[in-house]
Amino acid sequence: MHKRNFAIMILSAALIFTTACCANPANPLPGGIKVYSFVPPEEQSQIPTTPPATASPTTQSAEPTERQVTVTASNSVFSIGLPPGYKEERQVTAQKPIDFWFEYVTSDMSLEVNGIPVELPLRWSSKIGYTTNVTGFKYVMKNNTSQAVAYNLHMVPSKQGDSVPVVTKEKWTAP
Repeated sequence: MHKRNFAIMILSAALIFTTACCANPANPLPGGIKVYSFVPPEEQSQIPTTPPATASPTTQSAEPTERQVTVTASNSVFSIGLPPGYKEERQVTAQKPIDFWFEYVTSDMSLEVNGIPVELPLRWSSKIGYTTNVTGFKYVMKNNTSQAVAYNLHMVPSKQGDSVPVVTKEKWTAP
């Protein structure tokens, strides 16, 4: 029970940090990286300062959660937290071609994209699984550690200047 509460606290802190960055994207992280969440700009003022316990994956769900987001050059980095031992399955469908890749994924995690295992570096790398011109992909990310981890999913329109509606379906499975 204590591990689960700790994981919820870590994910809540990560969500608050991400939300703070989303509310003020003019303050980029070091290196000019801006962090955004799946919350549309018109709904960002409705984000609670303390997320409810259900905001992080605490139980297995038979049904995936569906989210809609518009991907642009400035809304392209999505930070995702993963509790210890959890597996995340995500399916992405875009209305126009997008490029995608992962960042901050380490060798103590596992990643499978479109059914193919991705070889992960010993240390995090900025472009893992870089893929261009797709309108759909799916992946499975697993946290094989005893600590909560976070990674970035980058989705950028393949054609510069495009604004691409994207639907993601995600499912979290507890250890």
